[in-house]
Amino acid sequence: MTHFCELVVCNSPTSDADAVAIKHLVTGKEGEVCSSRLKFYADSSLDVTEEMIEHVASYGIVMAVDHLQKRRWNEGTNGYVIVVRWCGLEPIEKSWKPLRALQKDIPVMLDAYVNAAKNPELSSFLVQENPR
Repeated sequence: MTHFCELVVCNSPTSDADAVAIKHLVTGKEGEVCSSRLKFYADSSLDVTEEMIEHVASYGIVMAVDHLQKRRWNEGTNGYVIVVRWCGLEPIEKSWKPLRALQKDIPVMLDAYVNAAKNPELSSFLVQENPR
């Protein structure tokens, strides 16, 4: 079996005792993951519904950014985070993403957002993070 823990950063000790066999609900692919990586659902019946399959199927795909919304300074990371609205997802599914990550993933859209914001601190931070 493939050990999926090797594909991600894992902080748990690697031993066979920590490995759990899993099966992807959509592809049927089987593998092992560290038990610390599992997420449990509070479903007493554990029946697999179409809704659950659709939800799982959306993982592992590349999401397109619809637009960038508001921003704030994050003291913990010493950088800006920006609300990202995703194409094809509901407004409630928007998420905060670090400006540094967006700079790598969507540089053109981020530049347009920063220029439209007309905020000297934000512009300065972007230039400081990405000298051209």
